Amino acid sequence: MKNKTLNLLILNLIIMVLIWSVYFYIIHDTKLTSASFEQKKHEISFAMKKEQAIKNLKNKIQSNLKDGFDLKDFLVRSDQAADVVQLIEGFGPLTGTKVLTQSVSTEEAVGLPEGADFLRIVFNIEGSRSSVLKNIELVESLPYNIKMKKLSFAKSGDASSTSKWSAGVDLVLVKLEDVEAVTNQ
Repeated sequence: MKNKTLNLLILNLIIMVLIWSVYFYIIHDTKLTSASFEQKKHEISFAMKKEQAIKNLKNKIQSNLKDGFDLKDFLVRSDQAADVVQLIEGFGPLTGTKVLTQSVSTEEAVGLPEGADFLRIVFNIEGSRSSVLKNIELVESLPYNIKMKKLSFAKSGDASSTSKWSAGVDLVLVKLEDVEAVTNQ
């Protein structure tokens, strides 16, 4: 009988160990699943916020288009190219800098409608550091779609003299031959 009781006790112990093992495995697995669930929940929340921001931006663009926003207002007409160069050079006296236009050229605008080209303007600005930066700020604030291809700064002069700064600017604007033909496509 003693033997039988001992066997039952061992069997009960084995069953209890198995039950506890299964129980702890399930709890541990649930914790992992819960952590994974929280991570997925966070990712979905972030994606939903991102999607809402895109919708808001699209709505804002549509609203601006309805309110008279016109793409041609941000493009340079063919007959304005010289005016844009003069405007950029005119920032010199306003900011106390010297603006030297090196080149003005037209490049084919691949991927844009027929009649649209890129107007490339390369120029240097010379003056004090703050004046050069103010001049660049004015150029960037022009009401055109501007892409800065290259912008470089250099300091000249020695420590005993007032240092002069220069900036090399290479920018591209979209230039239109016939504004009406391009915007009506």
